[in-house]
This record gives sequence, structure tokens and C-alpha cells, in this order.
Amino acid sequence: MKRRSGFRYAVLAAVVIAATLFISPHNASAVDYIVNYDKRLPNGKICRVILGETHWHVGNAADRSKSRSQRKAIKDWSGFVVFEYGRRYGRWSVANKRSMRCEHDGDKNVWRCRAEAQPCRR
Repeated sequence: MKRRSGFRYAVLAAVVIAATLFISPHNASAVDYIVNYDKRLPNGKICRVILGETHWHVGNAADRSKSRSQRKAIKDWSGFVVFEYGRRYGRWSVANKRSMRCEHDGDKNVWRCRAEAQPCRR
């Protein structure tokens, strides 16, 4: 996994704080557009971006079956994305830069899976 710079998060925090303190509610949508917005990719997908960087979401799950754990991790990813951006962004099949990592926990005899992707729509 790529390490994200602490500086980027500091800038993001500063922008959010400035938006909260100095911008009236009438201009709040303008700030949201600058910080967290849609970007059309060359492949035609429209994906969520924050401060010009890929915006990732993660879903986690555990189950005795690897395939069930993978499905649950995708469902967890999708559920949060739908909550945050709406149903049209919650399709795993449309998400950009999808990855699935699973590890078997022999002590508890379960598979732990992590689904990670950038929310997108067509």
C-alpha cells in the first residue's frame, strides 16, 4: 500500500477548518467541489478525487470461507460508498484501481479480506 504524506492530510485539515470557520453556508458547496469532487478519467469513468489525489475507500470482512469473506468485504466497501456518495458510486465492478487482499488466520480458522478501490460511476 502506498504511504500517504502527512503534509497532504495537514493541507486537507487546514482547508476543512478554513471552510468551516470562514465560508458561509451559501458557499459551502464551492469548497466541497474544490476539496472533494468528481474527475472524468480517460477510460470514461467518473471517479471521486480529494485535492487532486485518488480518493480510496476500504471494506473489511472475516469468514471461514475465503469467497464469502471477499463478498462481505466488497459489500462493506459498497455500503460505505453508497452512504457517502450515493448508490451510483457503490458498484464494485465500476470502481477504479480495485484490490483485494486476503490472509488466512490459522489460529481462528478465518479468512480476513480487505477490499480497496476508488469510488466511480459511469
